[in-house]
Amino acid sequence: MLSRGSSQPAQAVLGLIFLQTWIFVLMTTSGAGAAAIAEDLQHRAFQFFFAKPVTPAQYLGARIGAVAIFAFGVTFGPVLAMILVYTGISHSWGTPEAAVEWIGLTLPALVDCALVAVVTSTIAVALSSLSRSRALTMSAWLVLFIVPPVLAGIVRAISEWPWLGLISLSSLLGVVGDALFKRPPDTDLRWYHALPVLVGLATGAVWLAYARLRRAEVIT
Repeated sequence: MLSRGSSQPAQAVLGLIFLQTWIFVLMTTSGAGAAAIAEDLQHRAFQFFFAKPVTPAQYLGARIGAVAIFAFGVTFGPVLAMILVYTGISHSWGTPEAAVEWIGLTLPALVDCALVAVVTSTIAVALSSLSRSRALTMSAWLVLFIVPPVLAGIVRAISEWPWLGLISLSSLLGVVGDALFKRPPDTDLRWYHALPVLVGLATGAVWLAYARLRRAEVIT
């Protein structure tokens, strides 16, 4: 829920990022990310990739990078379009202060969308390395993304205990996003709690996927 203490432009941008994350980023990372390595494992494509001068690190970076770029595009593109449209409208209506406020949201929006894209893409691709079954890895990613915030929301509603949000990717990303847009927090979770967890999850995901790829390279 957006706080009444934040400005309407910031609320609008945060709301759009939230919507894009839960619809288009989730679709992108499920189809292109959570199935990426699983498909190559199923079709024994590593015999082709690693027979060429391609290292596991290069392969993993390319997989994560491709998904992250697409996820960033479907998130930041509409947000940037909205910022530019409302900047132009505000300027034409003779409200330069509102125009400056809208255009000033570009940088935090870019950083927030990039963080969403990198974290979700990294974890989704890492999950795809755990099995040869696309259905299994895609289902695992959907469960990981959807179930924890539901549980955290239920616990918070019943007991007002916010710390279960630390296991929810969307909650963690939301807390950092609020800080980027200088939105007053509505829980005890802060960006300095959420950001280290996100960095740790992304780093652990990269390590897991890299270890799996090294095993596949040796077997190949």
